[in-house]
Parts: sequence; C-alpha cells; structure tokens
Amino acid sequence: ADFSTKLASVLGSAPFPEDAVVAETIPFSVDAAPKDGVVVITPLQGEEVRTKFKVATGSWVDEEADRLRYAFYLFKLDPSTTLSLSNDMLTASPAFQMPALDWDDASSDKYWTKMGGLTLSGWSVANETPSAILP
Repeated sequence: ADFSTKLASVLGSAPFPEDAVVAETIPFSVDAAPKDGVVVITPLQGEEVRTKFKVATGSWVDEEADRLRYAFYLFKLDPSTTLSLSNDMLTASPAFQMPALDWDDASSDKYWTKMGGLTLSGWSVANETPSAILP
C-alpha cells in the first residue's frame, strides 16, 4: 500500500489542519556501543618503571567492527584492591568496577585526569599500544 493508504488506515477520516506535516521514516538501528571485547596485557607480571608492557584489544562485536578506533588509558587501582595471577589470568579482588568518569568537562571533579587517568595511546585504528614502561 502507498503512503496515503497507510495514513488513511491509521488516522481514519480525522480532519487535518492545512499546515499539518506528515512524514514516513524507514526503520533503523542506532549504532550501539561495541561489546564483548577482550583486553590483553603482556607480560602479565613485571616491575613498575622497568618492564615494558603492551596492551591489546580485540574480538569486539559491533555493527561496523572494521571502523572501530581505539584509545588506551591507565588508571591506578584502589589501594585496597589485590591482584592475583592464576592460569594466565589476572583477577582483581574485589572485582573491578569502572568508576564514574567525565571525559568532557575539565571542571568536573570526575574529569578523567583528575581521577588519575593517563593516556597510553590516543585515538587510532591500531588495536594495541606500543610496548611501554608504565609509571
């Protein structure tokens, strides 16, 4: 059925003001955030300010995964957090919770640099950082 027929079936014979505007849109999906990706840090153990670490990510599910861009940031863990290494898996206790961050408003108390954030690598198509000594 054409648009006029669809409109009539929905609205019936209701009177319309002369300046009424009616439009039809094609259904679409908003691009959702990527999900289910993994982050790998190598090596899993090392000495602060001595060992070169590399951070890589992959396996993200996204409508346009080939167009993803990446940036890597470092945040210190809460001093009460303990890390353990078992079967090549690093586990935080208590489990890591992403803090509330403000990425845009530098005057906010939650601005990412005020929360101790450091840039490891800026936005790029590269899904890994160069090997780097972390502070």
